[in-house]
Amino acid sequence: MREVLASLGLPESAYAAIRPQVTPRGEPLVHLGSIPAAYVEQIAEALRGTRTHRERDSGALPI
Repeated sequence: MREVLASLGLPESAYAAIRPQVTPRGEPLVHLGSIPAAYVEQIAEALRGTRTHRERDSGALPI
């Protein structure tokens, strides 16, 4: 995740709070912390750019 955010040109301070987490049931999670809204907008634009036509039509996000 850090590499992806760095490849978008975001400064390290924007994603320094990323931490692994595990739920009580053992499910792995990624805590992103607080990210400035301008950077979240860049991330969202990049995600929209990776969606296929089928995903765009269905509203599904790529995994």
